[in-house]
Amino acid sequence: PDLNDEELPQYVKTLNKKGYDIAKVNIPFYNRDPLMIPDIALYIFQLFNEYRTKGYEKIIFAGQSRGAWSILHAARYIDSSDVYYILSTPVAHGAKGKSWNFRKQDIEFKKLISPIMTGNFVFFFFSNDPYDTGKKAGILSENFSKKAVTMVVDRPYNLAGHGSAWANLF
Repeated sequence: PDLNDEELPQYVKTLNKKGYDIAKVNIPFYNRDPLMIPDIALYIFQLFNEYRTKGYEKIIFAGQSRGAWSILHAARYIDSSDVYYILSTPVAHGAKGKSWNFRKQDIEFKKLISPIMTGNFVFFFFSNDPYDTGKKAGILSENFSKKAVTMVVDRPYNLAGHGSAWANLF
């Protein structure tokens, strides 16, 4: 992708400058229908296999919000300890996609991460995120701590809210 692309997060640009190949994937299932999440997960899994076939040994998946949620679905099928995940504020309004009941979404999040056996994960959550109860970091700590590093970012004050991972400040 074009490194001047405003949609490309700064940390992805930094990875490219450090020698990592970058592929920006626009998921073709763009209607955001929650029933499409299994299809999106399958698509991500197919991409993983495609890049493995091309000889890539280390693969990093990065996503934010519904993208991170979809990548977590795919991670349940990717059995590889040399895959890395950078996931920011994984939410999707729950399994049915229409839920604003974020406590229920926390329960679904725990179910989502439970079957994941391999991979290296970094999760980012930001203060003042209206889509997060603030409990996902604790869920990860209790259930996923050997596989994940979890960071809750609450400073500086202007790095807050759901889309903070896209800010150049991050």
